[in-house]
Amino acid sequence: EKQQVKNFLHCSVTKRLKRCDRQLASVQFISKLAVRGLAVHHAGMLPILKETVEMLFRRGLIRILFATETFAMGVNMPARCVIFTTLEKFDGQKRRPLNSSQCLFYFISSFFSFSRS
Repeated sequence: EKQQVKNFLHCSVTKRLKRCDRQLASVQFISKLAVRGLAVHHAGMLPILKETVEMLFRRGLIRILFATETFAMGVNMPARCVIFTTLEKFDGQKRRPLNSSQCLFYFISSFFSFSRS
C-alpha cells in the first residue's frame, strides 16, 4: 500500500506542482502522513491536497482521517466509523450544539456510503 500511495502522490501532486510548491510544508506534511495511511482534511487546505486526500480515502489507502465537517458535505465517502471530538459546531458567528438531525445525518450518510462500497 505504501508504494501505491507514493505512486498516486507522484501522479496527482508531484507532477502537477512546480518544484517550489512541492516544498511547501503542507504538501510535505500530507505526503508523509498519507504514506502511513493517515490524512487530514479541512476547508483551509490547498484544493489539490483536499482532492488527493479524498481520492486516497475513496481507494481505501487512508485508514485514519482527521476531518472537519467539510469532508462529509457533498463528498459521500465510505467511513466505517465516525468519531465526533465535540458535539458543537461553529455556525459562522458562535459555537452551538449540533442538533439531533445533524448527528443523525452524519451517521446515516457514513453508514449508507459504506454499505454501497
